[in-house]
Amino acid sequence: MPPAVITSMPPRPPNKHPDRLGHAFMMGFIAVVIFSGGVALYFQPDDTRRELNALRAEATQVRMKRLQLALHRYHRIYDAFPEGDMPAVIAQLAGANPKGLIFCQFDSTPAIEARDKWGQTIEIGRGATGLPRLRSGGADRRSGTADDIVVGER
Repeated sequence: MPPAVITSMPPRPPNKHPDRLGHAFMMGFIAVVIFSGGVALYFQPDDTRRELNALRAEATQVRMKRLQLALHRYHRIYDAFPEGDMPAVIAQLAGANPKGLIFCQFDSTPAIEARDKWGQTIEIGRGATGLPRLRSGGADRRSGTADDIVVGER
């Protein structure tokens, strides 16, 4: 005799009283997870915050030095530095220039490359001799303070 094959499960009787306790428990659990995660991110230990800011500062400085090298390459070809705000300058370095030359390969869009690792736009200016100067506001996100990152002529 062949084994019995169950083709379908019998229908479940309708639940007249939804499991409110189970639902409340699940919503409470989700709220605790979200809240505790937010608290953990907001109340980072000072050592963790310092280490994170140090890593961000290093990555921002590397990005700014790459931009500075690309600016000097651009200057060698065009005998001028690109004009405009930082995203426009990066677009010109990435190939949106009269000859279509690429002076630096970027990992993402000009709008993203124009920002430091704290999400603030990198400022571009000129030093006393006219050479480009790049400035990031640093961890406090304010320009002109002690934690600023400056690449180029001061």
